[in-house]
Amino acid sequence: VSGTSDICGGELTYEWDFTDDCGNSISHTQIITILPAEEAIWINPPGDAFVECSDYEGYTFPDIDYSNNLTSPCEIAGTESPNITEDLDECGGTVIAEYEFTDDCGRSIIHSISVIVNPPAAATLINPPPDITVECEDKPASYPPLDYDNGESDNCEISGSEIADVTDNTNSCGGTISVLWEHTDDCGRSTSHTQIVSVNPAEEAAFINPPADITLSCSEYVDWTPDALDYTNDSSGSCLIAGTEEGTETGDVDECGGMVTVMWEFTDDCSRT
Repeated sequence: VSGTSDICGGELTYEWDFTDDCGNSISHTQIITILPAEEAIWINPPGDAFVECSDYEGYTFPDIDYSNNLTSPCEIAGTESPNITEDLDECGGTVIAEYEFTDDCGRSIIHSISVIVNPPAAATLINPPPDITVECEDKPASYPPLDYDNGESDNCEISGSEIADVTDNTNSCGGTISVLWEHTDDCGRSTSHTQIVSVNPAEEAAFINPPADITLSCSEYVDWTPDALDYTNDSSGSCLIAGTEEGTETGDVDECGGMVTVMWEFTDDCSRT
């Protein structure tokens, strides 16, 4: 017998040779070609999967068994661990687990699993304030930041706070204030809330100490001029309406006396007189 074989096959040569006493020889040669053992295959390899961001933290890729379902000495069997490649960010991504086994005969089997990791849940604004109506004097001076959160933790958490973007379209006659809180995450998803603050007009102004009707002597009237009259609504800032108005005289006076009417009149920006 000559030649060799192993799990990858080979060739054996069997040679019979006989020489009798007369020196006559006979011989026979048989060549046995041994094929390689059947190639191994994966046993129940898992398929692709989709997982939520929060579930990926504890996600594990299993080892996979392989076998050619033969017995010794032709058996090829074992277990392979995956080579993991992650392409992930805060918006999820793809994880590829690749299994590869090369037997002693140089034959390779490969199996890949793609796990799609979904983005974390989008954040929402916490306790967004409702629309309100306020008096001019009670108009808010500022608006606090608004927190946002997606209720997840670790790498899947999206949380923080956003400052308000305020558009004030008010004056002493009232108006509206638009207050916008908006957050856009790194995945391009936006959440926003707008509060409308309706502001009533400021209190109407009144004249300060308006003079009562008087009676003057003729000589007193010669040197008399009506005073300017102040007005105010006793507010402050943008709600303040204040100023001074000169009086307008009408009437007729002569040496026999007469009557003069003095009118002070002010009309504010809200057309209130």
